[in-house]
Amino acid sequence: MKGRTVKNYITAAALSLAAAGSALLPGTAHAAEPTFQNSCRNIRLNTSDDSVWISAQCETRNGSWKNTTYGLYGIMNDDGFLRENDEPVSFQHSCRDAILQWTHDAVRIRAYCETMSGDERETTFDLWDIHNSDGTIIG
Repeated sequence: MKGRTVKNYITAAALSLAAAGSALLPGTAHAAEPTFQNSCRNIRLNTSDDSVWISAQCETRNGSWKNTTYGLYGIMNDDGFLRENDEPVSFQHSCRDAILQWTHDAVRIRAYCETMSGDERETTFDLWDIHNSDGTIIG
């Protein structure tokens, strides 16, 4: 313990426990990465006047493929940026060419959205906690 005191060890241990504990508190943990894109095919983003949804064919536990859809909620155009809100989805009214882009560990919406000045901005919105449960997309 040369150069270190018991107080330093106790402080370091307390900080480690606090950091570990904070990750377990409700509302402090990060959302889980989406996984459905790794076991689904023909993934598409669909829009209508009052809704936006993902459609896909997802693999079931027995290896067959099932058509499934998943409705999105609470995404809006905020001056050319896609943002989350507590309202029904509305970005499709002021954004164009909305598509899904994905990698092994991420899924995002990419679109061109109108700004308040009437210009257009390319923007993205990351989707979280969406998974394939035996051929059904859940979130």
